Amino acid sequence: MACANIPVAKLVQEAEGTCAENDLDGARAIALFSGFARCKYTDQIRDVQRHTLPNKVNSEEFVKQLSPNVQKQVKEYLAHCEKNPRLAPERAIGKVFNSCMAPKIVFSTAAMAANLLHGEGNITDADVLLFDESTQAQWAVVVHLVARMPQLKALLLTGDRHQLGVHLQELPDIFHSGYGLESVILQAEASVGTNYTFLTKMYRSHPFLAKLISYASYELHNEQLIPARSAEERSLITGSGFLMPVQECPVGLINAFSSFRVDPKSDSLTDDHQTEVASFLVQALLEHFGNDFSSRIIVLCMCTYQTSEIERKLRHCGVRALTVDAYQAQECDVIIIVTTRSKYSEMGSGRTDNMHFFEDDQRATVALSRARHAVFIIGDLVSISAGQVWKRFIEMAITRTSVVRAEYVLALLGRTLVRSSTCLFDSAKRESVEDEGFLESWALKHGLRLDRTNAFGQQQSQQPRAPSFQFQNRHFPALQTTGSSDQAGPSGSGGQQRGAPTLAPQYGRGQGRRGPDNQWMHYGGNPKRQKGGRR
Repeated sequence: MACANIPVAKLVQEAEGTCAENDLDGARAIALFSGFARCKYTDQIRDVQRHTLPNKVNSEEFVKQLSPNVQKQVKEYLAHCEKNPRLAPERAIGKVFNSCMAPKIVFSTAAMAANLLHGEGNITDADVLLFDESTQAQWAVVVHLVARMPQLKALLLTGDRHQLGVHLQELPDIFHSGYGLESVILQAEASVGTNYTFLTKMYRSHPFLAKLISYASYELHNEQLIPARSAEERSLITGSGFLMPVQECPVGLINAFSSFRVDPKSDSLTDDHQTEVASFLVQALLEHFGNDFSSRIIVLCMCTYQTSEIERKLRHCGVRALTVDAYQAQECDVIIIVTTRSKYSEMGSGRTDNMHFFEDDQRATVALSRARHAVFIIGDLVSISAGQVWKRFIEMAITRTSVVRAEYVLALLGRTLVRSSTCLFDSAKRESVEDEGFLESWALKHGLRLDRTNAFGQQQSQQPRAPSFQFQNRHFPALQTTGSSDQAGPSGSGGQQRGAPTLAPQYGRGQGRRGPDNQWMHYGGNPKRQKGGRR
C-alpha cells in the first residue's frame, strides 16, 4: 500500500513486471481505487485495468457465489464505474470480493485499507505489509494498521527520507513531533533493532542526471547515487536532432524571468514570461517529435498559480502541468521545471518573493529527480541558487553545459537555431542565444572568481586566488581572452592566451527606473521591455 493512488498503481505495474505471467492472477490479486482516483488518474489506472475491481467482479467464478440482491449491487457498481465513478461504492464491493475470493495480494491506499479493517471481507489476516513512499505516511496511520493485523509477520517500509515527507506546515510547530503525525521513517530510524537496506543504484535517469542529483542532494548527507543506465539507454533527447545547449548533456538551463504576479485569492505567484517560455518550449518539442510526444512531457511548477496559468496555455496540446508536490513518486521522459522565483516583484505591489520553497531541500530533490532523458529549468537561475540543492545542481551542470536565454526557445520554435563551432546561434538575428552575463552574475552571487583552464586541464593563473571556481572554457564563450592569437584553439574560440581573461559585458537585462521608494525597479528577462543597453 501507499498514501497516494499513483504509487499504488506503480506497485501493481512493478509487481506485474517482476512476477511470472500468471502469478498475480493465481494469487487473485486485487487493486482498489476510489471513484475520485478513477476520475483524476484515469490513464495510470487504465494501465493496470486487468487487476482492478471492475474487471475482477465480472468473472463467473465470483458472480455465481453471490445472492441475487448482491448481484444487483455489483451491476449498479459497474454502471457507476462507467458513467460516474465517484458514485461507485468501491469499499463495499471490495469487501464482498475479499469475502468470496480471499485474495492473497491486495493493493490499496492507506485510507482505503483503514476502511477494510472491520466486518466481513476485512484484511486483518495479512501476514506481510509493504508500505511504499512511506516518508509521506504518518506514524499514527501505520501503527493503526499494524495493531489491527495480529498475524502480521513482517513490515517493509520503502521510501526516500531526502524527498518530501508528511505535510505539517499548516499545523503549529508543537504538533510537528511527539504526536504521531510525523513520518513513520523518522520513528523507524530512531527505533532499536530496525534493519536498513540502502539502495544506491538509480535506474530512472540519464547517467549525468543521476550524478547531478547525487552531488546536489545525497552527497550532502554522505550518501551517493550510482547511475545504472547508460547514456545510450537515455538518449531520447541527446541522441536526436533536437538542439540542446550542449548536445551530449541532458540539461537545459534557461535563464528567463520578469516580474512575478500575485494571485489575490491564493497569494500564490506566477511569472508570465516564464509561462510563455515553457509553452514555446513544449511547442518546439512537439513540432520536432510529433503530437504523440505530449504524453512524454511534464511541466513541473513550484507555485500553484503558475501551474494553473501554464495548464491553461497547454490545454490544447495535452501536456500536463503539475506542482512538484503533486508529482512525487512519478517520472517522465522530459521534465520542464518552471521556478517562478525572481527578485523582481509586480510593479507597485511592494511584494518580494520568499525563498522557502527553494530552501526546502526535499522539494528540490523531488523536482530535480523526476526526468528519465532530459530536464529543462526555466527561471532566474542566480536567485534560485539561494537553495543549496538548486545551487549544487546548477554548479555542477554548468561544467558540462551552457546557460541560454529565452531566445534559445524562440529560435528553436522558429527553426533558426544553428550550432556554430563555439555556441548556439540564431541565424535570423545573427546572435548567440547563450547568456553571456550569467557567469559573472553567478560569481558575484557566490563570491567566486572566474578562472580558466587550458586544453590540458592546467590552471593558467599563476598566483592562487581564493575563493575560486573553475569553468571549462569550451562551454562558455563568455570568457573572452584579451590580445590577439595566431591560431584557433581546441574549442575553435581562439588560440594561445596572451592576457588575463575578461568577461564580455552582460546583455539581456533591461534598464530600470526608480520607484516610489527610490529603489531601482528592473525589467530583466522580458523581451518586450528590454532596451539592450549596459547595466
